[in-house]
Amino acid sequence: MAQRYVPNEVFLVCTDGMKKSQMLVKSQSTIKIANGKLAATINDRFSGNFFCAKMVIAGAIIGAIIAAVVIAATILSGGAVGVGLAMAIGAGAAAGGAVAGAGAALTPSICSLLTSGSDWMPVHPKVKLENQKALIEQSKIPCLLGGNVMIFYSEAAADEFTDLKVASTLTHVGGIILGSALLSAGVATVFTAGSSFFANIKMINGTFGTKGAFIYAGEGAAWLLSGYGASQGFDWVKGEVYQGVQDNSSYPMADYADGKTLENADKLTQSDEPFFDVPNAAGETDYVADASDILIKDHDPNISNYYDLEYERRTGIHTNPDGSVIEETELDRSTNRNPNSIQERNPTRTSTSNVQHQGDASGSYYNTERYDLEEGSQLDRTNLSQARSKGLTSLKNALPSPLELGIEAYNILTNMLLTIPIKDFEASLEGEAAARNSINVIETDI
Repeated sequence: MAQRYVPNEVFLVCTDGMKKSQMLVKSQSTIKIANGKLAATINDRFSGNFFCAKMVIAGAIIGAIIAAVVIAATILSGGAVGVGLAMAIGAGAAAGGAVAGAGAALTPSICSLLTSGSDWMPVHPKVKLENQKALIEQSKIPCLLGGNVMIFYSEAAADEFTDLKVASTLTHVGGIILGSALLSAGVATVFTAGSSFFANIKMINGTFGTKGAFIYAGEGAAWLLSGYGASQGFDWVKGEVYQGVQDNSSYPMADYADGKTLENADKLTQSDEPFFDVPNAAGETDYVADASDILIKDHDPNISNYYDLEYERRTGIHTNPDGSVIEETELDRSTNRNPNSIQERNPTRTSTSNVQHQGDASGSYYNTERYDLEEGSQLDRTNLSQARSKGLTSLKNALPSPLELGIEAYNILTNMLLTIPIKDFEASLEGEAAARNSINVIETDI
């Protein structure tokens, strides 16, 4: 297939860049093409920076990760971080990281530095200009961060490419900020729930023994699964609704909610999707946080106090010469011990006994009073009323939070708006083809 050579001042873009540059031919000064412009070789480079989108996105991701780690460490060290504060920390850290990344991307000559260890590939296998391999239209130079500098012959196409890259980068960064808020809220919920849950297991094991700890942990696991299932079930229904709207109208709501337009923009610009991005509004909410929320709201140990009292009063009277006994006994038992509960291992026990004896010519008299009292705590199992309450809590947790609703609206709106720069870029490719065809020096025709 015929390959065109590359003239001086041709336009360059980076697959991860939000600004175009131009070729600067300094490697040779004698061979010219395209109305007297010098032809580029493997040793020619570009001017300025491409304003690296990957640095901006990476900065936002790093900020999001730092926020999540700080929140987790704070809770594990005994501190408290509310969900609202966690959301603010996550969003602020991601936004601050994006700003820091943008500052790094604007560092002078950073792109030249990151590509300095690479050569243009492919180049013409045979033709050399002043003993240097000639560049061809498919030549690219890789960046250390993963992008590739590409050649455009049309300025309009290069502008539309960078406009699309700006739009997709802003979409990613906005999504990462929202995703960071959701992640941080989830971390706060999960770690708070986990700390409370395991602390309760430890306390129950020490107070009521292994059986009590297993019962409490088992009930907690059951409610975690119910919350997780309810959350997934609700999101499945939501996704089906989005798909139903798409199947029965001309509005691709499911695709917008799934981020399909953003995926298409990344493919067109040959860029990799960030590993941490805006959650999929149609099927990705924070299931684990939704499930863990029930451990915070509605799974405190069911502990109550109990007592067990036994009282005995006995009177013995000996009056007959043959020693026969006339005896009267009064026995009383009172308790609120639950036979289905687990009593603590070391309850408080109090016992008293009072014996009186008197004798005279008519016989002997014995009076005895005794009571035994046991007091302690008991671990009650979840009853039907509590199970109903926890089930309703699971369903409520499955409903989307205001943040999740905001993410859905963000996904749908931004993906819809991204169709505009995508169409503009695709339309500009016709002009790019015409600009390439104007270069009539191809292959070995120099």
